[in-house]
Amino acid sequence: MKSRAAVLLLALSIASGCAAHRVPTFDQSPANGVSHPLDDSPQIERGDAHPVVDGVGWVLGVPEKIALWDRRASNHQVSADTELKLSEYMAANGMGSTKVRINQYAPGDEWRRLAANKSVGAGWRYTFGAVRTLGYTILPGRVFSGLVGGDSYNPYTDSIYVYSDIPALAVEQGAHAKNVRWRDNPGTYASIYSLPILTLYPERAAKEEVYAHVAQNGTYDEQVAARDALYPQFGSEIGGQTAMFVPGSTIVFSLAGAGVGHAVNAMSPAPEVGMEPFAQAAAKYEQSTELADAPEKTTWPSDFAEGVAPPAAQSGEVRQANAVEAPSSDATILR
Repeated sequence: MKSRAAVLLLALSIASGCAAHRVPTFDQSPANGVSHPLDDSPQIERGDAHPVVDGVGWVLGVPEKIALWDRRASNHQVSADTELKLSEYMAANGMGSTKVRINQYAPGDEWRRLAANKSVGAGWRYTFGAVRTLGYTILPGRVFSGLVGGDSYNPYTDSIYVYSDIPALAVEQGAHAKNVRWRDNPGTYASIYSLPILTLYPERAAKEEVYAHVAQNGTYDEQVAARDALYPQFGSEIGGQTAMFVPGSTIVFSLAGAGVGHAVNAMSPAPEVGMEPFAQAAAKYEQSTELADAPEKTTWPSDFAEGVAPPAAQSGEVRQANAVEAPSSDATILR
Protein backbone atom coordinates (compact mmCIF):
# COMPACT_ATOMS: atom_id res chain seq x y z
CA MET A 1 0.00 0.00 0.00
CA LYS A 2 2.80 2.40 0.91
CA SER A 3 4.57 1.66 -2.40
CA ARG A 4 1.39 2.30 -4.38
CA ALA A 5 0.84 5.62 -2.62
CA ALA A 6 4.42 6.64 -3.35
CA VAL A 7 4.05 5.76 -7.04
CA LEU A 8 0.81 7.77 -7.28
CA LEU A 9 2.43 10.75 -5.52
CA LEU A 10 5.40 10.53 -7.89
CA ALA A 11 3.27 10.57 -11.03
CA LEU A 12 1.00 13.39 -9.88
CA SER A 13 3.90 15.54 -8.67
CA ILE A 14 5.86 15.24 -11.90
CA ALA A 15 2.83 15.83 -14.11
CA SER A 16 1.83 18.97 -12.24
CA GLY A 17 5.36 20.24 -11.68
CA CYS A 18 6.74 19.75 -15.19
CA ALA A 19 3.62 20.88 -16.99
CA ALA A 20 3.18 24.06 -14.96
CA HIS A 21 3.91 27.16 -17.00
CA ARG A 22 5.20 29.53 -14.34
CA VAL A 23 6.18 29.67 -10.69
CA PRO A 24 6.73 32.75 -8.54
CA THR A 25 9.60 34.73 -10.04
CA PHE A 26 12.85 35.45 -8.28
CA ASP A 27 13.29 38.60 -6.25
CA GLN A 28 15.27 40.63 -8.77
CA SER A 29 16.00 43.67 -6.64
CA PRO A 30 19.55 44.78 -7.55
CA ALA A 31 20.25 45.70 -3.93
CA ASN A 32 20.00 42.07 -2.86
CA GLY A 33 22.32 40.76 -5.58
CA VAL A 34 25.30 43.07 -5.07
CA SER A 35 28.43 41.36 -3.78
CA HIS A 36 32.18 41.32 -4.31
CA PRO A 37 34.56 38.54 -5.37
CA LEU A 38 35.71 36.41 -2.44
CA ASP A 39 39.23 35.93 -3.82
CA ASP A 40 41.55 37.05 -6.59
CA SER A 41 41.40 33.86 -8.65
CA PRO A 42 39.68 33.71 -12.07
CA GLN A 43 35.91 33.44 -11.84
CA ILE A 44 35.81 30.31 -14.02
CA GLU A 45 38.39 27.57 -13.49
CA ARG A 46 38.83 24.16 -15.12
CA GLY A 47 40.32 21.12 -13.51
CA ASP A 48 43.44 19.53 -15.01
CA ALA A 49 42.93 16.53 -17.25
CA HIS A 50 43.05 13.17 -15.42
CA PRO A 51 41.87 10.47 -17.86
CA VAL A 52 41.72 7.68 -15.27
CA VAL A 53 39.81 9.75 -12.70
CA ASP A 54 37.45 11.14 -15.32
CA GLY A 55 36.96 7.65 -16.75
CA VAL A 56 35.84 6.37 -13.36
CA GLY A 57 33.57 9.39 -13.01
CA TRP A 58 32.06 8.67 -16.44
CA VAL A 59 31.22 5.10 -15.41
CA LEU A 60 29.74 6.15 -12.07
CA GLY A 61 27.63 8.65 -13.98
CA VAL A 62 25.84 5.95 -15.97
CA PRO A 63 22.64 6.15 -13.83
CA GLU A 64 22.36 9.86 -14.60
CA LYS A 65 23.03 9.20 -18.28
CA ILE A 66 20.21 6.67 -18.30
CA ALA A 67 17.86 9.00 -16.41
CA LEU A 68 18.40 11.89 -18.81
CA TRP A 69 19.01 9.55 -21.77
CA ASP A 70 22.02 11.67 -22.65
CA ARG A 71 25.65 10.52 -22.82
CA ARG A 72 26.81 14.05 -21.96
CA ALA A 73 25.49 13.82 -18.40
CA SER A 74 28.42 13.64 -15.95
CA ASN A 75 30.80 12.94 -18.83
CA HIS A 76 33.49 15.20 -17.26
CA GLN A 77 34.28 16.69 -20.67
CA VAL A 78 32.64 20.10 -20.61
CA SER A 79 32.84 21.95 -23.92
CA ALA A 80 33.60 25.61 -24.45
CA ASP A 81 30.02 26.12 -25.67
CA THR A 82 28.54 24.96 -22.36
CA GLU A 83 30.96 27.22 -20.49
CA LEU A 84 29.98 30.13 -22.76
CA LYS A 85 26.24 29.65 -22.16
CA LEU A 86 26.76 29.73 -18.41
CA SER A 87 29.10 32.73 -18.50
CA GLU A 88 26.64 34.66 -20.69
CA TYR A 89 23.82 33.98 -18.24
CA MET A 90 25.93 35.06 -15.28
CA ALA A 91 27.10 38.23 -17.02
CA ALA A 92 23.51 39.13 -17.94
CA ASN A 93 22.52 38.83 -14.28
CA GLY A 94 25.47 40.62 -12.70
CA MET A 95 26.87 37.54 -10.97
CA GLY A 96 30.50 38.62 -10.88
CA SER A 97 31.37 37.03 -7.53
CA THR A 98 29.98 33.53 -8.10
CA LYS A 99 32.73 30.96 -8.64
CA VAL A 100 32.47 28.34 -11.40
CA ARG A 101 34.50 25.15 -11.12
CA ILE A 102 34.34 23.06 -14.28
CA ASN A 103 35.32 19.47 -13.50
CA GLN A 104 37.60 20.75 -10.77
CA TYR A 105 38.31 19.46 -7.26
CA ALA A 106 39.57 22.24 -4.99
CA PRO A 107 38.51 21.54 -1.38
CA GLY A 108 41.02 23.93 0.20
CA ASP A 109 39.75 26.84 -1.89
CA GLU A 110 36.15 25.93 -1.10
CA TRP A 111 36.76 25.94 2.66
CA ARG A 112 38.38 29.36 2.32
CA ARG A 113 35.39 30.63 0.35
CA LEU A 114 33.10 29.25 3.05
CA ALA A 115 34.88 31.36 5.66
CA ALA A 116 34.99 34.45 3.45
CA ASN A 117 31.37 34.44 2.24
CA LYS A 118 29.96 36.98 4.68
CA SER A 119 26.75 37.35 2.68
CA VAL A 120 25.62 34.18 4.47
CA GLY A 121 25.42 34.28 8.24
CA ALA A 122 28.11 32.43 10.21
CA GLY A 123 25.45 30.31 11.91
CA TRP A 124 24.38 28.87 8.57
CA ARG A 125 27.89 28.66 7.08
CA TYR A 126 29.39 26.65 9.93
CA THR A 127 26.48 24.22 10.23
CA PHE A 128 24.65 23.56 6.95
CA GLY A 129 27.54 25.07 4.98
CA ALA A 130 30.18 22.97 6.71
CA VAL A 131 28.21 19.78 6.06
CA ARG A 132 27.74 20.73 2.39
CA THR A 133 31.42 21.54 1.90
CA LEU A 134 32.46 18.39 3.76
CA GLY A 135 30.38 16.41 1.29
CA TYR A 136 32.21 18.11 -1.56
CA THR A 137 35.51 17.19 0.12
CA ILE A 138 34.96 13.49 0.84
CA LEU A 139 32.69 12.69 -2.14
CA PRO A 140 34.12 14.90 -4.88
CA GLY A 141 31.88 15.49 -7.86
CA ARG A 142 34.97 15.04 -10.02
CA VAL A 143 34.37 11.31 -9.42
CA PHE A 144 30.93 10.86 -7.86
CA SER A 145 28.84 13.51 -9.62
CA GLY A 146 26.59 10.89 -11.20
CA LEU A 147 25.75 9.49 -7.76
CA VAL A 148 25.48 12.64 -5.65
CA GLY A 149 23.33 14.90 -7.80
CA GLY A 150 25.48 15.87 -10.77
CA ASP A 151 26.03 19.56 -11.48
CA SER A 152 25.25 21.67 -8.43
CA TYR A 153 25.49 25.00 -6.63
CA ASN A 154 26.86 25.51 -3.13
CA PRO A 155 25.15 28.63 -1.70
CA TYR A 156 27.45 28.74 1.31
CA THR A 157 30.60 29.16 -0.80
CA ASP A 158 28.75 30.75 -3.73
CA SER A 159 30.29 28.17 -6.07
CA ILE A 160 28.92 26.34 -9.11
CA TYR A 161 30.21 22.86 -9.96
CA VAL A 162 29.83 21.68 -13.57
CA TYR A 163 30.58 18.10 -14.69
CA SER A 164 28.13 17.63 -17.59
CA ASP A 165 28.39 18.95 -21.12
CA ILE A 166 24.71 19.95 -21.18
CA PRO A 167 24.22 23.75 -21.36
CA ALA A 168 20.78 23.70 -19.75
CA LEU A 169 22.13 21.93 -16.65
CA ALA A 170 24.97 24.42 -16.33
CA VAL A 171 22.68 27.43 -16.73
CA GLU A 172 20.32 25.88 -14.17
CA GLN A 173 23.08 26.10 -11.57
CA GLY A 174 23.48 29.77 -12.46
CA ALA A 175 19.74 30.15 -11.89
CA HIS A 176 20.09 28.56 -8.45
CA ALA A 177 22.86 31.04 -7.65
CA LYS A 178 20.72 33.94 -8.85
CA ASN A 179 17.82 32.76 -6.73
CA VAL A 180 19.90 32.62 -3.55
CA ARG A 181 22.03 35.72 -4.12
CA TRP A 182 19.03 38.02 -4.51
CA ARG A 183 17.44 36.96 -1.24
CA ASP A 184 17.53 39.31 1.72
CA ASN A 185 18.54 36.34 3.89
CA PRO A 186 20.32 33.94 1.53
CA GLY A 187 21.58 31.60 4.26
CA THR A 188 18.12 31.16 5.77
CA TYR A 189 16.55 30.58 2.36
CA ALA A 190 19.22 28.10 1.22
CA SER A 191 19.11 26.13 4.46
CA ILE A 192 15.33 25.85 4.71
CA TYR A 193 14.91 24.89 1.07
CA SER A 194 17.66 22.28 1.26
CA LEU A 195 15.39 20.17 3.49
CA PRO A 196 13.60 17.11 2.06
CA ILE A 197 10.57 17.84 -0.15
CA LEU A 198 11.07 21.60 0.23
CA THR A 199 14.12 21.34 -2.01
CA LEU A 200 11.80 20.70 -4.96
CA TYR A 201 10.58 24.30 -4.87
CA PRO A 202 13.91 25.96 -5.81
CA GLU A 203 14.58 23.13 -8.26
CA ARG A 204 11.37 23.89 -10.08
CA ALA A 205 11.94 27.65 -9.90
CA ALA A 206 15.45 27.33 -11.37
CA LYS A 207 14.19 25.26 -14.28
CA GLU A 208 11.48 27.79 -15.05
CA GLU A 209 14.17 30.47 -15.02
CA VAL A 210 16.19 28.49 -17.57
CA TYR A 211 13.14 28.05 -19.82
CA ALA A 212 12.49 31.79 -19.71
CA HIS A 213 16.15 32.66 -20.34
CA VAL A 214 16.48 30.32 -23.33
CA ALA A 215 13.14 31.45 -24.77
CA GLN A 216 14.38 35.04 -24.68
CA ASN A 217 17.95 34.50 -25.80
CA GLY A 218 18.27 31.09 -27.43
CA THR A 219 17.24 29.33 -30.59
CA TYR A 220 14.32 27.00 -31.10
CA ASP A 221 16.62 23.96 -30.89
CA GLU A 222 18.08 25.25 -27.62
CA GLN A 223 14.59 25.63 -26.17
CA VAL A 224 13.77 22.03 -27.06
CA ALA A 225 17.13 20.83 -25.71
CA ALA A 226 16.52 22.58 -22.39
CA ARG A 227 13.17 20.83 -21.99
CA ASP A 228 14.67 17.48 -23.00
CA ALA A 229 17.23 17.78 -20.20
CA LEU A 230 15.28 19.48 -17.41
CA TYR A 231 11.94 17.66 -17.58
CA PRO A 232 13.44 14.22 -16.86
CA GLN A 233 15.87 15.73 -14.38
CA PHE A 234 13.01 17.24 -12.39
CA GLY A 235 11.18 13.93 -12.58
CA SER A 236 14.25 12.18 -11.23
CA GLU A 237 14.49 14.68 -8.38
CA ILE A 238 10.85 14.15 -7.46
CA GLY A 239 11.39 10.40 -7.62
CA GLY A 240 14.35 10.68 -5.28
CA GLN A 241 12.29 12.61 -2.75
CA THR A 242 9.39 10.18 -3.07
CA ALA A 243 11.75 7.29 -2.34
CA MET A 244 11.98 8.49 1.27
CA PHE A 245 8.62 6.78 1.81
CA VAL A 246 10.05 3.49 0.52
CA PRO A 247 13.56 2.95 2.00
CA GLY A 248 16.16 1.48 -0.34
CA SER A 249 14.36 2.49 -3.52
CA THR A 250 16.15 5.73 -4.42
CA ILE A 251 17.63 4.59 -7.73
CA VAL A 252 14.44 2.85 -8.80
CA PHE A 253 12.23 5.83 -8.03
CA SER A 254 14.70 8.29 -9.52
CA LEU A 255 14.78 6.39 -12.81
CA ALA A 256 11.01 5.96 -12.73
CA GLY A 257 10.58 9.67 -12.10
CA ALA A 258 12.89 10.48 -14.99
CA GLY A 259 10.77 8.24 -17.21
CA VAL A 260 7.64 10.11 -16.21
CA GLY A 261 9.47 13.38 -16.89
CA HIS A 262 10.32 12.21 -20.41
CA ALA A 263 6.68 11.28 -20.95
CA VAL A 264 5.39 14.62 -19.69
CA ASN A 265 7.86 16.41 -21.94
CA ALA A 266 6.70 14.39 -24.94
CA MET A 267 3.04 15.22 -24.23
CA SER A 268 3.58 18.92 -23.48
CA PRO A 269 3.16 21.52 -26.25
CA ALA A 270 6.52 22.31 -27.80
CA PRO A 271 7.62 25.81 -28.86
CA GLU A 272 6.21 26.76 -32.25
CA VAL A 273 8.50 25.74 -35.10
CA GLY A 274 10.39 28.73 -36.38
CA MET A 275 9.43 30.88 -33.41
CA GLU A 276 12.01 33.61 -32.93
CA PRO A 277 13.58 34.28 -29.54
CA PHE A 278 11.80 37.14 -27.85
CA ALA A 279 14.90 39.32 -27.77
CA GLN A 280 15.39 39.03 -31.53
CA ALA A 281 11.75 39.69 -32.31
CA ALA A 282 11.68 42.69 -30.00
CA ALA A 283 14.75 44.13 -31.70
CA LYS A 284 12.84 44.33 -34.97
CA TYR A 285 10.35 46.69 -33.38
CA GLU A 286 13.14 48.97 -32.24
CA GLN A 287 14.52 49.48 -35.74
CA SER A 288 13.97 52.97 -37.13
CA THR A 289 11.95 53.44 -40.30
CA GLU A 290 12.21 55.91 -43.17
CA LEU A 291 9.42 57.89 -41.56
CA ALA A 292 11.24 58.02 -38.24
CA ASP A 293 14.46 59.05 -39.96
CA ALA A 294 12.79 62.12 -41.51
CA PRO A 295 10.22 63.37 -38.97
CA GLU A 296 10.70 66.96 -40.06
CA LYS A 297 9.32 66.03 -43.49
CA THR A 298 6.26 64.32 -42.10
CA THR A 299 2.85 65.97 -42.33
CA TRP A 300 -0.16 64.34 -40.71
CA PRO A 301 -3.64 64.69 -42.33
CA SER A 302 -5.00 66.01 -39.04
CA ASP A 303 -2.63 69.01 -39.30
CA PHE A 304 -4.87 70.52 -42.02
CA ALA A 305 -8.19 72.28 -41.60
CA GLU A 306 -11.31 70.19 -41.96
CA GLY A 307 -12.25 69.72 -45.61
CA VAL A 308 -8.80 70.69 -46.89
CA ALA A 309 -6.90 67.81 -48.48
CA PRO A 310 -3.17 67.50 -47.82
CA PRO A 311 -0.99 68.56 -50.76
CA ALA A 312 0.69 65.87 -52.81
CA ALA A 313 4.07 64.77 -51.53
CA GLN A 314 7.06 66.25 -53.30
CA SER A 315 9.99 64.19 -54.46
CA GLY A 316 12.12 63.09 -51.50
CA GLU A 317 9.37 63.80 -48.92
CA VAL A 318 7.70 61.22 -46.76
CA ARG A 319 4.03 61.75 -45.90
CA GLN A 320 1.48 59.66 -44.07
CA ALA A 321 -1.25 58.06 -46.16
CA ASN A 322 -4.61 59.85 -46.29
CA ALA A 323 -6.16 58.56 -43.13
CA VAL A 324 -7.66 60.21 -40.11
CA GLU A 325 -4.95 60.33 -37.47
CA ALA A 326 -4.68 61.91 -34.07
CA PRO A 327 -1.73 64.28 -33.64
CA SER A 328 1.31 62.41 -32.41
CA SER A 329 4.82 63.40 -31.46
CA ASP A 330 6.11 59.89 -32.20
CA ALA A 331 6.59 59.25 -35.90
CA THR A 332 8.05 55.78 -35.55
CA ILE A 333 6.17 53.05 -37.39
CA LEU A 334 6.22 49.68 -35.64
CA ARG A 335 6.31 46.85 -38.04
